[in-house]
Amino acid sequence: MTVDVKTASAQDHVRLAPNDYLKKQGMEVEQGDAVKINGSRVTRDGNYLLLASQITTNKNGKALELRQDDDTPKWNQEESINAQSQSRH
Repeated sequence: MTVDVKTASAQDHVRLAPNDYLKKQGMEVEQGDAVKINGSRVTRDGNYLLLASQITTNKNGKALELRQDDDTPKWNQEESINAQSQSRH
């Protein structure tokens, strides 16, 4: 999921995580929601983009870690764990 976030001084294009991963983690973000996002600003194809490492929603205060310390997406790690678990059955 990619969202546009407005701040007092700018608007940022923010890449969060795949929709399925967010839903599975119980994170729902809707238009107009107030959120706090931590992440890294990168340039892709000449455009600025914020890769979110954590998102917190103001409606329930829930925080969700999206990336490891090395910027590896958490959803890739979860898919790997699930694949290993299924191959053992």
